[in-house]
Amino acid sequence: MSDFPLIHETSEQLLDVTSLIPSPAVIRPWVDPVVDERGHDPRSAYVERYWLGVIGPTATWIMRRFADRFEAEPAGFTINLEHTACTMGLSFSKGHNSPFGKALHRCVMFGLAQPLSDGFAVRRRFPSVAQRHLKRLPADLQSTHEAWARREAGNDRLDVQLGRPPSAPRAEQVSGSGRS
Repeated sequence: MSDFPLIHETSEQLLDVTSLIPSPAVIRPWVDPVVDERGHDPRSAYVERYWLGVIGPTATWIMRRFADRFEAEPAGFTINLEHTACTMGLSFSKGHNSPFGKALHRCVMFGLAQPLSDGFAVRRRFPSVAQRHLKRLPADLQSTHEAWARREAGNDRLDVQLGRPPSAPRAEQVSGSGRS
């Protein structure tokens, strides 16, 4: 999955990533050619509408902060975890009860980040929400996502017919504007 050495296999059990990762932590891009091409910017309407209810607001904001930094430093960067938590209005402590640590764990648990010995490999773009996660969202969001997915499938067929490479999902089809 990655060229970086993982320090722990991800699982649904509570992993205290704040104890495993030193601060400052190195944040590297998690290179995934498919998701990098077809995925959704963490600051997009798609992520806000469909991923927010899956990973929660704090994990969403962490990923948005990382996306902002990747724009300026695409090869990666170093962050101080305690400072980052403080700038988000969160206390920072090592352990399972830390709100910041729980949010980082959710990023790992949902496949948006991978813990490394000195930090994290982080996706620059989100994949589309998996069906198993969509089932936990309200019915109206499930319906709008289904309609979005049908439109995207139609766009993919048109791209193939016209001999174009598949395009990234279009944010305007989710909300009318914003990043894809």
